[in-house]
Amino acid sequence: MRDRSGDDSVSFLDEESRARHSTMWLIPRSTDDLARRRRVHTLWAGPTFGLMGRAPDHVAGMLVAMVGASDVFAASEHGHPGHLEAFYRRVRDDDLYMTYAIVPPQVGRSKPAHAQAEPFLSAGVAEERDDGVIVRGAQMIATSAVIADWLFVSHIPPLVEGDERYAISVVMPCSAPGLRIYPRRSHTDTASSVFDYPLSSRFDKTDSWGGAPTTSSCPRSMSSPTATCRSRRRSSTRAARTRWPISSRSCASR
Repeated sequence: MRDRSGDDSVSFLDEESRARHSTMWLIPRSTDDLARRRRVHTLWAGPTFGLMGRAPDHVAGMLVAMVGASDVFAASEHGHPGHLEAFYRRVRDDDLYMTYAIVPPQVGRSKPAHAQAEPFLSAGVAEERDDGVIVRGAQMIATSAVIADWLFVSHIPPLVEGDERYAISVVMPCSAPGLRIYPRRSHTDTASSVFDYPLSSRFDKTDSWGGAPTTSSCPRSMSSPTATCRSRRRSSTRAARTRWPISSRSCASR
C-alpha cells in the first residue's frame, strides 16, 4: 500500500534513509506506533471485510516483529540478526509481498518429524558443508504463494529432541529455480455465480504447499543483501536458491 499524499496513516518516514514506506513495515517503538499499525491493518482488511487474512501486511507484520526483537536472535549462536535486518530492508524498500510455509505435510501426527518414515517429508537440513547447509523437503500452508514475491520457510509445530535438522528459518524468492509451489484448486472455479457464492467467488486467496524435491543450498554467512546462494543439482532437478538464513539448528528455543 503506497501513499502519494504523505498521510501518516498509511506511510511513515524512515529517519535513516529519509524515504517513505508503507506503515505495515513500521517497527513499533511506542503506543502511537502501535496505533498507526492498527490503522493500516484496518485499511488492508476493510475492502474484503477481513476475509483475506493473508494480505501482504500479514507476514510483513511477522517480519517486523522479528526485527523489532533482533536482540533475541543476537543472543543465539545461529540467530543471524544481520541477515534478518538486511532482508527486512530489502522487502521494505521494494514493498514486496512475502508469505510463509511453516506447517509440515499432514502425515503421521503421532510421531515427531525425525521419526517419520521419510526423513524429508518436512523441510530440513540434509547436509552441512563448509560453504553452507543443504535444505530439502516440503512445507505448507503457503497461502498466496502463487502471487507473492518471497517465501519464508520455517517449522511452527513444537520440535522435540532429535528434530534439530528441522529447526530452520530461511527465505527464498517464489521464482527460485527448483522450488515447486502446488496451489489447491481455486474455489472460484466452482462458484457459478456471485449471488449463490458471495464469498468464495470473491475472497479466495489460494492455499499452497511448496517444496524443494532435491536440495537447496544456503550459505553460512552473507555480509550484504545482494549476496546469492549457489544452487546445486541432485538427480535431474535443479535446487531452489535460498537467501538470508535467519535462524537455524536450535530446538531449545522452540
